Amino acid sequence: MSKPVVVRIISDLVCPWCFVGKRNLEKAVMDSKVPVTVEWQPYFLDPNAPPEGEDLMEHLKAKYGPEMVAKFSAPGNPLTVAGEKVGIRFNSSRRFINTIDGHRTMEWCNKTHPEKADTLMEKLFQAYFEEAQDLSKKDVLVRIVQSVGLDGSEIGGILATDQYREDVLQFYKKAKTQLRVSGVPFFIIEDNNGGRPTAFSGAQPADVIAEVLVSAQGE
Repeated sequence: MSKPVVVRIISDLVCPWCFVGKRNLEKAVMDSKVPVTVEWQPYFLDPNAPPEGEDLMEHLKAKYGPEMVAKFSAPGNPLTVAGEKVGIRFNSSRRFINTIDGHRTMEWCNKTHPEKADTLMEKLFQAYFEEAQDLSKKDVLVRIVQSVGLDGSEIGGILATDQYREDVLQFYKKAKTQLRVSGVPFFIIEDNNGGRPTAFSGAQPADVIAEVLVSAQGE
């Protein structure tokens, strides 16, 4: 059996293109038949997002301007079309939220149950983008953790402390200063032949990702 190709994805839980990128990767794996191990790493679209969150449209208007908001609110906009192609129906009633506790939840899963991390990320994305659930609320995170067969009481106890907070913040700092990540999703695909990893930003099409996977797998 071929050695899995390690795919690291730097993302934020409120990044819609990260969800699209995840689905594109899954199609690339299916089409190329290259086995992968996916590792999720944290990023913040807005590290200063208020704890109580804010209206999504107001946040986007302040950040990108009203014209961009109008473009991405219109029927047939690029995000909606990209989502529909991979089976995602974005819920426009979601709020823009602070994601520190969501990232701490993923960090706990990465360290204690890495085999469940990709499944948990899928459930978190679904809950936020399709069901407009508030991932800044601890009870919501506990419920999602339980839905993938993990111990809700354990993560509930962790979220009541600052555990993993510094890990998340330190990696975010590394992503910005050392890896020069300025946008997500950011993919780092390791090379099984011992070559340099391939890194790229954005939700690239499945066929593009598949080519990288085949090359990274080698013989």
